[in-house]
Amino acid sequence: MDATTAFDQRLEFVSPEWRDPLIDVIDTLENVQIGLKSIGIDDPLLLMEAVRLVFDRHDKAAAVK
Repeated sequence: MDATTAFDQRLEFVSPEWRDPLIDVIDTLENVQIGLKSIGIDDPLLLMEAVRLVFDRHDKAAAVK
């Protein structure tokens, strides 16, 4: 069974400068989506806002270190 997605295949052609940020964003989005769905929320606008909040909190925590 091949678990490679179209996203994974496309990453092969993305420059290293952009690859890690893209992976970070997609991984974060998927994890937030799983979390929201686990509590019965399936709202794309709320998903995007929650992802923004995760990155904001991450940035603030990194700035404190």
